[in-house]
Order: sequence, then structure tokens, then C-alpha cells
Amino acid sequence: MLDDVDRALAGLVEWTGSVVCVASVYAGDVALVKGLAPGGERWAACLNLELAAALWTPVPDSVDDTSLWVETPEFTEAVGRTRAELDAEVPGSARDALIWARAAGFGRAVEADAIEEALRARRVFVEELLDAVLDRLGFPQEPDPEAEGTSG
Repeated sequence: MLDDVDRALAGLVEWTGSVVCVASVYAGDVALVKGLAPGGERWAACLNLELAAALWTPVPDSVDDTSLWVETPEFTEAVGRTRAELDAEVPGSARDALIWARAAGFGRAVEADAIEEALRARRVFVEELLDAVLDRLGFPQEPDPEAEGTSG
């Protein structure tokens, strides 16, 4: 079943005829990134794994006050399990992202471990992580409109 992001991706790919990537940002620090190519190549990855693990660790039904729970060893253990689950997804996400980038004509000389490193990185601003992942995938930098038309 497709969610809203998947439907939006499919619509954008159909409209542009090109690869599309979107990032859903959570709490300003974590992003879930999804990409789709016209040939159906898709990928998904979480950025800022440490923060995502803390944010997405399920709260047990027995917990009445989450502010107290986050100070417990049980919370630390639960976050560690969530972090391990997120980390286990990184190699597949890196491989899929590389296939997606190659469908767009980029990333030919890129190794999957370079993408894995970018997916496991931590930054204060999650937008910087997305930029780093796209850079590693070989996508060109966005042109600076202010620099165009000026000569040195």
C-alpha cells in the first residue's frame, strides 16, 4: 500500500520524467528520505540515526511519564535496539540509493561504502546530511544564481 509520500513521489516522477527525492523532517534533526526513478528504482533511508533511534523508540504501555522513562537504563537499552535496527538497514539503503542515482546518470564511480558512511553520519542540521548523501551519490551542486553572469 502506498503512503502519501510514495504517491507524491510517483506523481512527481511521472510529471518530470526524472528521478525524484523527498525528505520528511522530524523534530528538525531527523529525516526519512525516499527516492524514486522513472524505471521504478527506489530507495529509503533515515538520516541522523542516533537521534532517530531516540525519537522513534516505542514507549512501553506501562510508562506513564516519558520524561522519567528517558532517564532509565531501560530507555537506553531500547534506544540501542532501535539504533541497531536502523543501522542494519543502511547497507540496503546505500545500495538502493546508488542504483537510483545511476538511473539518473550519476554515481558511476561511487562505492556503496561511501554512501553507507554518509547515511551513518551525524550532523546538527539534517539538511546537511541530505546534501552530503546527494553529493556522495554524484549529483551536481545546485548552481548559484547570484554567481551566474559575474566574471572574476
